[in-house]
Amino acid sequence: MRGILGLGVLSLVVVACGGPTGEGAPTGPKAPSNTRGPVSILECGDHFTCAIMKGGTLSCWGAGSQGQLGNGPGPDQTKPMKVEGLADAKHIALASTYGCVLGSERAARCWGTGRSPNGGSLDHARPQVIPGLIVNDISGSGLLMCARVEGGKVHCWGTEKTPDPNVGAGKPIDVQVASTHGCVMKDDGSVNCWDAEQWGGAGSESMNHPKLPSPASALGTGDAFACVIGKDKLVYCWGANDLGQLGKTADYVVHESPEKVPGVANAEWLAVGEASVCAILEGGAVTCWGSNSSGELGLGKTSVSELPTKVAALTSVKDMCFGSAHACVQTNDDEMLCWGANAAGQLGDGTKEARLTPVRVAF
Repeated sequence: MRGILGLGVLSLVVVACGGPTGEGAPTGPKAPSNTRGPVSILECGDHFTCAIMKGGTLSCWGAGSQGQLGNGPGPDQTKPMKVEGLADAKHIALASTYGCVLGSERAARCWGTGRSPNGGSLDHARPQVIPGLIVNDISGSGLLMCARVEGGKVHCWGTEKTPDPNVGAGKPIDVQVASTHGCVMKDDGSVNCWDAEQWGGAGSESMNHPKLPSPASALGTGDAFACVIGKDKLVYCWGANDLGQLGKTADYVVHESPEKVPGVANAEWLAVGEASVCAILEGGAVTCWGSNSSGELGLGKTSVSELPTKVAALTSVKDMCFGSAHACVQTNDDEMLCWGANAAGQLGDGTKEARLTPVRVAF
């Protein structure tokens, strides 16, 4: 799941979660820069990671047995490996074992193993154009991907029966999904979700139509919860809080209404994982909370959960994504740092050693 920026240029998530994302004019990644580092846009899958490089090529690393690195099935890769046949990538979304990029023509090219947007399947596939699908933005997490397509509609795929959601009246400008549900942000700052009433088995339909204290400028979804940045630059979350993902002491209550995350102000960007959240603040500092069982919050330790805590090692960040148990950031110099679980080499530092603090990707 990728990070989501308030009022960016073009959007891609989430959040899911495996983020992401992840997670559409207002909430996409910042425009590629021309500074020192090689990275333009980053994205995390469950156990692999990809980066669109300056110039539009794509590099991926981590778990590769399902073809999720873009070059057919193969061994795990602990360093970035160029995906052959892609030279015009503008946006990216990753799910559990497959991914899709959009080029300048807004056509989707997908690879790996999973369901295809046109109802077929991908079987260890190399990148292939999906005919007839013109996409504005796209978000992936778990098995699920959803795209904002022409006419203000949202098209989803990934499970055997994935109906396109009814997102209601208004113009969607961003779509974000987690493993089993999704949300859209409208141009008026409202948010509509689908399947949120299933969160924790105790939710209600009202969770699909949250009453936000401030109109949303950015959106992210995790497993059984969602968060927004309001136009007041505060963060509001609702849903499950069993691992502190709402920014408060963990409980087993499904919080049906958005609640302000304490101690977080001047937020510009959200990255949302399965049960972890980070907010990039004005100036590039990062504050994180929620699950930290694999050290995915970058705090130099593992823990069941954490309240909002500033990440000392991150001071100049502009983009971020979460995988299943790892995370990566893009710095203002367009370098890329990753940390957390690394059993498949998803941190890209040339090892399979877990890291509790950020390490540089070995491009």
